[in-house]
Amino acid sequence: MSAAQQFKALKVAGGVSALPRERYSVTSDVLSYRRCGRLYGFESERGFIPSQPTQRFVGTIIHQVLDRAHSHYGGRLDPKTKGTVPSDAEIEEYFTEVESSLRAHGIRAVNPTVRNYALTIVGAFNRIEGPTLYPLVKDTEHRLQSERGNYLLYGVVDVLAGSTTGGGPHDVEIWDYKGTKAPKPGSKQGARLLKDYEFQMQVYSELYRLRNGQTPTRAIVYFVGELGGKLPPKSRPSRAVLEVTLSASKSAVALKEFDATVGDIRQASASNQWLAPPGGSSWAGKETCDLCDVRWSCPVMGASYRTNPRYP
Repeated sequence: MSAAQQFKALKVAGGVSALPRERYSVTSDVLSYRRCGRLYGFESERGFIPSQPTQRFVGTIIHQVLDRAHSHYGGRLDPKTKGTVPSDAEIEEYFTEVESSLRAHGIRAVNPTVRNYALTIVGAFNRIEGPTLYPLVKDTEHRLQSERGNYLLYGVVDVLAGSTTGGGPHDVEIWDYKGTKAPKPGSKQGARLLKDYEFQMQVYSELYRLRNGQTPTRAIVYFVGELGGKLPPKSRPSRAVLEVTLSASKSAVALKEFDATVGDIRQASASNQWLAPPGGSSWAGKETCDLCDVRWSCPVMGASYRTNPRYP
């Protein structure tokens, strides 16, 4: 009897194939949807590519150049640079390398002014914060993920650092870089953005705890855009840093908010109804609306753009 005949009568029960769980990011999904569900739907769900990705260019190049600066100090790019802060010339070299890489992916500065602005602020950060921060860096682009029932929550912490305030050797701080200026807390949009950033860091804190069994001691949001201007500052501006007070209760609330927003995204996807915020630019931000490629057809802001001579 052949081997095939021996197993001819064998019956194996069919298994239930599990669909892969969707992944949702703190920033590119939840916070983007909160800012403007309509724009999120066009870009994330329908695959529209922004024609003027200014915000994306500035934010991405800052993160990648500073990541190179951290690697420079750690000696990971060249062992000879270990323990040294990059010079202005080296920062410009890293900037040009990243810029070329981004251009190959269709991400570029819309004009030389934007490019020079990004180079100025990343250079200022390196000079002001590098000597103090770089020696304390434990990891960069620290990826975090957690199972949330039927989906995966993930985020990327820009920097894990030892205590910058003289804490214990096992204390850990989480840092997040923003390429913008600090929001104005007196405005509705500014207050909302500050709340979103606090939400982001509370989520990161809990994800870090779940992965590493330890809660960070501090969370820092650094607004690198505050280092711009004709004369870049020589020391840290007071508005450049937002310190978020972390707590288990606040992190639990943030995770519930995350779950609720994921539910809203899924409902919008199922119904194919991606709605602009009722507050328009006062909620999403004027810069976001000004750069939106579908602003003319927006049910909230479209009329103002169609009648504004700046936007023929």
